[in-house]
Amino acid sequence: MTENATVNPAPAPVREWDQMAHALFDREAATRQGHSYIKDQEAVTRAAAGMTWHPAMEGMAMPFSPGMAIKTIVGALALREVHRVAYNGAVTSHDDYEGPGAYSLVGVETATEEGTWRIVVVDRGTDLVVAYTERQAAPPVIPWIVTADVTKTAAARVQARTEQEAIALAMTQLTADGTDEADVEIADIEKG
Repeated sequence: MTENATVNPAPAPVREWDQMAHALFDREAATRQGHSYIKDQEAVTRAAAGMTWHPAMEGMAMPFSPGMAIKTIVGALALREVHRVAYNGAVTSHDDYEGPGAYSLVGVETATEEGTWRIVVVDRGTDLVVAYTERQAAPPVIPWIVTADVTKTAAARVQARTEQEAIALAMTQLTADGTDEADVEIADIEKG
């Protein structure tokens, strides 16, 4: 039988701040343009961590303003498939004249062969600014081949996290009555 085993859990997400995001944190530029500013990137990261992600479905109901923001993002970035959306985020903004306020945060999640992408956007009311993208790489898979001759039942499907665990599990396949009566050979191991 041929099996695929996931070798390692996926690495931590990689966050990249957009070049235009600096406008969110530049106090002087924001004031000149009539916008509030956000103190730092950590404020956006904390606010985004509290967002609730919903499966994206055609015709799904959501509030008007975040819905239009998400529709604009999907169109502007020409995203073919959107898997999940988030629209309940808010980040504290500051204005030297009017005091603290809040900007809405929305997010869009899409997937490719390389992994899952989350795009977090600040809605300033008059424009949308991509704050950052976050990519969660797909977990690597190492194909391997196991040939098993089990005496009482067909070989159990082996799911393993590491190549070593896969080999150990293949060597001790259990039969239906719980005994370790399996004659297993590792025919070939290929690294992906």
